[in-house]
Amino acid sequence: LTVQDYIEILKPLKDQNIFEKDELKLSVIISDKNAPGRWYKDDKPLEQSENIIIESLNGKHEITIFNCKLEDAGQYKFVAGDA
Repeated sequence: LTVQDYIEILKPLKDQNIFEKDELKLSVIISDKNAPGRWYKDDKPLEQSENIIIESLNGKHEITIFNCKLEDAGQYKFVAGDA
């Protein structure tokens, strides 16, 4: 018998429109406060950099993109387990 964690997204992402050079902050809250997760843009994993800060604490996962550029537009998602 194998039992896997059930992870549910309690606060999902919302669509946002911002202007170039603005700051974008996206956050989700998941049911398992200790579950790791990963951010994606257009199905490609995102990594922290000088313009991107990725934070996780007690089930709340946030990404902040500073000084947004036109190429930052796209579809962002957060994946934890099967959620």
